[in-house]
Amino acid sequence: MMHSDEPTGEWQLQERALEEERRGVSPHDTQGALAEYRLIARVLREPLSDALPPDFAAHMATQVESAVELENDYLEKWLQRMLSSVLLVAGAIAALVVGGRLVKMLSTSALGTTGLSAATDWIVVAALCCLISYVLERVLRQRH
Repeated sequence: MMHSDEPTGEWQLQERALEEERRGVSPHDTQGALAEYRLIARVLREPLSDALPPDFAAHMATQVESAVELENDYLEKWLQRMLSSVLLVAGAIAALVVGGRLVKMLSTSALGTTGLSAATDWIVVAALCCLISYVLERVLRQRH
């Protein structure tokens, strides 16, 4: 690889464009790459017309963060729905297969009651567990 102290043709064009812009040479006298470099030099020397708001970086960071969270939330919610569906189907199949034996087992439950009231007790316990989980989830979401 050869290194040279001589400026390359591209660099020379850029420098020539800058010099012509400084001297105020008419843009109609240039063509090709030189005209493009002059246009770039002219645009870069002009001040920005619209300044960015002072909180631009923070605003953009918030937008990017929320977009990432939405994408993650979407996948998580989809997976939760699929898992819930699979569990409901599996529970329904298990109830059909084991049905009679399950009622008999619940009728002699650890709660010390017999008959249908034991099954009702377990249903109430399961409903309370679901309710407590739901309430705790809502409370935790409101804190964040």
